[in-house]
Amino acid sequence: MKFIGLLERKYYSPVQSSREGVWLWEDKATPLVRLRSPVPSPWGKEWVILPTIEKSKTDKREYPNRLIFKLFPLGQDLEKITLVRQIHQGNFVHFYTDQIPGLVGMYIFPHKDHQKTWLVYYLQVR
Repeated sequence: MKFIGLLERKYYSPVQSSREGVWLWEDKATPLVRLRSPVPSPWGKEWVILPTIEKSKTDKREYPNRLIFKLFPLGQDLEKITLVRQIHQGNFVHFYTDQIPGLVGMYIFPHKDHQKTWLVYYLQVR
């Protein structure tokens, strides 16, 4: 699912890219979320965003390993989405989707520094 959205710089740290013309940032709360951009400073403007699940294999099984938000220039007529990033604490994460109007997607990750803390990305229609 592609959508149009904005990203806030304060949540991300740059990481080294091995490809020329590609800039990467990692979410400060988990190494399991990355941004991939064609420009060195994608902040403060709208992008076409494609959430892509990077997979790994072990024991002949494939599993989701990392979420990458790939950024592309505008040029497509897509739905505008608000990307909401929140941190929740507890033994598990729970909520009801009717509490989140316009919810079209959600990703949940364990926090890298705190046990029983979860990083949640909500995708909501604007």
